Amino acid sequence: MWADTRSLTGANLKALEERGVTLFAPSRPADPTTNPARRADLSQPVPADQRDQLPTKTTKHKDGTQTTQLTKDAFVYDHVKDCFWCPHGQQLKFRTATKENPETRSVDRRIHAAPASACADCPLRAKCLNEKSKADHREINRDEHDDRLAAHAPRMTTPEAKQKYAARKHRGERPFAHIKHHFGARSFLLRSLKKVRLESSGPTLRGPHTYSCVVGLMTNSATWARGGRAAMATRTEAMSSGWRIFARCSTLTGTGRASRIGVSTSPG
Repeated sequence: MWADTRSLTGANLKALEERGVTLFAPSRPADPTTNPARRADLSQPVPADQRDQLPTKTTKHKDGTQTTQLTKDAFVYDHVKDCFWCPHGQQLKFRTATKENPETRSVDRRIHAAPASACADCPLRAKCLNEKSKADHREINRDEHDDRLAAHAPRMTTPEAKQKYAARKHRGERPFAHIKHHFGARSFLLRSLKKVRLESSGPTLRGPHTYSCVVGLMTNSATWARGGRAAMATRTEAMSSGWRIFARCSTLTGTGRASRIGVSTSPG
């Protein structure tokens, strides 16, 4: 099965494994073959010249600032000692366990934490701790599906997996992306399978993409042949004609989708 990154969850991997299905989806964890945290001796710090290669995530905040922090992939789990090793060779030992219920699915989660004294003078402190929360130590959580996600990451680096996943790059993906991004059709307005089929049929969703492609072709041809203001006039005329056609199709099918996607059906 091929899927996008959002479908790559531990719960999904478990369900597919039980059905004998192999999932091919981009792996969120860092490539273990290029991650300097995956070193031979975990008790030794990552060499200083490799610290910039550690996996990080940049978060933008509402006040316009942004922070960069080491991700969970910069910490290696030790199955024997039941602890995480940080990039500076410090153990994050088990502290507590919780049972969470994300999206109505119960998940057992274990929290590992480093002592505040070890983080106080760490050279990676600025990149490791969350400045916004003013934390004085780092915590890493581990749930029951982490082993499945960890096994999935190296599998997606193989030539076989890359070749299989390339089949997902179908030309049909472009209309879906265009409809979602430009026309805001990210969810259906109606409920029940019957009504959703009606909403997604005919020119209701496919119309906007077809119309956009026609306008694009007409505009490109005009730009190549004439250029300048004449091309802009042709584009305006094409858009007006296109929306009149699309609005009429929507009216005939009884969907009224043209007025519900936030674009006027009137010319101009």
